[in-house]
Amino acid sequence: MLAKTQVLTFHGIGVPAVPVSPEESHYFVPIETYQRTIERLPALEQKHGVKLEITFDDGNLSDYEVGLPALWRRAGQVVFSFWLHVSGQRAI
Repeated sequence: MLAKTQVLTFHGIGVPAVPVSPEESHYFVPIETYQRTIERLPALEQKHGVKLEITFDDGNLSDYEVGLPALWRRAGQVVFSFWLHVSGQRAI
């Protein structure tokens, strides 16, 4: 039996805004894949009787530029926070 709340974490969406290692690039999902996933969340929640929460790690710019708008369109209300400092790169 699944826990009542499941968490889905995204590292990055689309093409990285800054150079990343080849190993890290494998953790970026195409924009279309992310958007399809977000669109399917309500059906998955209903099918499995769970609440799905989305998180982002590392504060990549794609979290804000792609991730946030898609969540906003889906839910109309989101809690979104991000790290202001990641690997010496300027925040948004």
